Amino acid sequence: MKSAERAALKSAIKRYTRAKKASKAIALASLIKEGTHTPDGKITTDYGGKASKKRVSNGG
Repeated sequence: MKSAERAALKSAIKRYTRAKKASKAIALASLIKEGTHTPDGKITTDYGGKASKKRVSNGG
């Protein structure tokens, strides 16, 4: 990658990050869309979050 390409990529990443951090709601919506977070703000299990505990019936 050439220096000019690297600089352009860095600039694009900064613009993207700035836009996604504009507000808390925009940031969360972005993370949900990317699949890293759930709507309640927790990390998804695919990215190291804890699995929710489901109640299991013991048949009784």
